[in-house]
Amino acid sequence: MRLRDCRRLAAWLRREGRLAAPWTVATAAAMLWALISSEMVAGLLDERGWSREGLTQRLTALYEVTFVRPA
Repeated sequence: MRLRDCRRLAAWLRREGRLAAPWTVATAAAMLWALISSEMVAGLLDERGWSREGLTQRLTALYEVTFVRPA
């Protein structure tokens, strides 16, 4: 289900002409899926002490500069 959602997001960015190079729908979906892995999220929340809000803000910033081509 998560990978499917990642594919939908990447496909939407491509349709809108906003998927940044060098990403394809497949590679962007795979990377997004990896970046939301439960191990990574738990490590940052539990081991590094990040708040959920802080994690959300930082991941959003990472996703935008990595996957979204500027308008």
